[in-house]
Amino acid sequence: METVDPPLLAALLTLPSLTSLRTGGVLPACFAGLRSFTQLRTLRLQCCWECADADLSALQSTLAALPHLTALRLQGGADLDAPLPFRLEAPLLLRLPALRSLRLEFLRLPSLAFLRRLPLLEELELYSCQQLSASALLHCLASTPRLLDLTLIYSARLSAEQEAQLRPPSALLPALAQFRYVAPDGHSDGGAGDAVALITADADDAGDDAPAPVAASAAPCVPPAQPSDQSI
Repeated sequence: METVDPPLLAALLTLPSLTSLRTGGVLPACFAGLRSFTQLRTLRLQCCWECADADLSALQSTLAALPHLTALRLQGGADLDAPLPFRLEAPLLLRLPALRSLRLEFLRLPSLAFLRRLPLLEELELYSCQQLSASALLHCLASTPRLLDLTLIYSARLSAEQEAQLRPPSALLPALAQFRYVAPDGHSDGGAGDAVALITADADDAGDDAPAPVAASAAPCVPPAQPSDQSI
């Protein structure tokens, strides 16, 4: 979908029961208008370069007005070295208690403390998110006991010991069934290069005759949309 500007927003407002929205970008001036879609369950939001720190409070208020949101994908700029990178501050996602799936891409994340306020989170994907320390990451992940699927691509450098703590069956995340990891330099400790090593909970118990683990492309993919009556 194209960038949401005021004319397009006006057209979307004729669909108040919209449950799924995927945008190519949203101008900050339109953040407040998105609050009208209170039935949204799936939201893909790309933050344009015009986004500044002053716009974060408006975005936070918008997300807080979407009580039924279960799947959220936030994408910043594709170039983290650009002069105006979008920064995701910890308070931004504190008011999404129904969220089950969260995907963050090309964002600067100074903290993941907000994970403690997402009690139903089952899927977390981080692609090219900077400023994450491995120790802080593991500390915050420990507050997501329901997590089933974890993807860390180019977002944090884990030691072999830290990676082992997340590999299913995980003592840190007992419910975790799938774990994908690639270090910021494009290589995991297993030498997977640009491939994503998919580790499943039953991989260690499969025996010698089990097929080799699946390698998936590092290219991002869209999380499955929730069933909905109206979707754009």
